Amino acid sequence: MTEARRVLPIEDDQSVRWILGETLSEMLDVEILEGGNGVEGLALALADSPDVVLMDKVMPGMDGLTFCRELRANPTSPRCQLRPCRAGTLRLCLPRNWPARLMPG
Repeated sequence: MTEARRVLPIEDDQSVRWILGETLSEMLDVEILEGGNGVEGLALALADSPDVVLMDKVMPGMDGLTFCRELRANPTSPRCQLRPCRAGTLRLCLPRNWPARLMPG
């Protein structure tokens, strides 16, 4: 039995985090971790070693660029893929048949 891949969305907008988590878990066999800001996301990334981090670039506390620098500077950081994600481009990540009532904007 293989372990599910871990995806860590870091987004200060709770509804965007929810949509990302629901979409990814529906489409793929992944474990979703959630961070509400860069500081929280960094702690989760170091503790839970996600395979992929989807992060907002503009967040309170610690922005996405600072998050990347901090993660890469830590010798115990996981080797994971980092992907910037903005709420305005979320529509591109969602499947065509996603319910219209849940579509952003």
